[in-house]
Amino acid sequence: MIRRFAPAKLNLWLSVGARQPDGFHQLETVMVPISLGDIIEVRPTDHGVSLEVRQRYDFTDNADSVSLIPTDDQNLIVRIAKAFLAHCKISSGVHFALYKSIPAGGGLGGASANAAITLLLLNELFDLRKTWQELATFSANFGSDIAFFTQTAAARCRGRGEVVDPIRYPNPNWFVVVRPPFGLSTPAVFAKLAQDRSSNNAIDRVSAESIGEDELRVPGNNGLEPQVSVRNSLEAPAVKLRPELGDVKKKVRACYPLTESMSGSGSCWFGVFRHRRQATWAANRLRAGNVGRVDVVRPVAYTILEGGRA
Repeated sequence: MIRRFAPAKLNLWLSVGARQPDGFHQLETVMVPISLGDIIEVRPTDHGVSLEVRQRYDFTDNADSVSLIPTDDQNLIVRIAKAFLAHCKISSGVHFALYKSIPAGGGLGGASANAAITLLLLNELFDLRKTWQELATFSANFGSDIAFFTQTAAARCRGRGEVVDPIRYPNPNWFVVVRPPFGLSTPAVFAKLAQDRSSNNAIDRVSAESIGEDELRVPGNNGLEPQVSVRNSLEAPAVKLRPELGDVKKKVRACYPLTESMSGSGSCWFGVFRHRRQATWAANRLRAGNVGRVDVVRPVAYTILEGGRA
């Protein structure tokens, strides 16, 4: 039996461009893995792919209840594992145990992280020696964010999100992540964005503002000038769908972060803080304000991988 940590992610930058003929939007995003995450275990069996789900976080009276997570082919872990085993012509089976902590519907990439770690676990279990780039390529048909999680660095992602360019992330910042008592549907947020752009005759294009390719600095860190501002094109449509997010934003801002933003298509909102004590103070203040689940986390981006090994 082997196990791996499946980190959640935060989008420090997300610019959404035109919708392509395949139905996906052109994206430009910078993502960083964080210390909030699930744990996945795998062990070999005689045949088939099975999954059990356990909880690491107390989901009592919360819409993220692990009882709502399917354990059959509806779950991306099972689906991608079956496909990968068939692709590699492996006839034996596997059993997965998922210890869940990442909240669903928050824009933190939990399902994508689980799928990517599934590939990494199978790669290790069967000694396949595939690079993370090979695993990322295989994952492209299963979801846009999966490729990011097949490697361990912060990354600039383009295309649908499947083109991954690892970058250095030197920041020692702390994040406070708020998950309101509700989630958001990614298709619904993108549909609202398209509706707003259509009514405003807006041009669908990725911002021309470029993201530094060598490293990313969040505003205010160690007095360094930022190379890119934290922003998210999906923030406005998400707030229109759930106006309560505007109140979450105000409450996060009232805690004096270096900067703040929504992650992915929401509903999670995060603030960036220089020190852990500042983040802890902000988290306690937010919890007292009954904004929902609040986590204090750090980036867990590692040095860019050498040789492309997974």
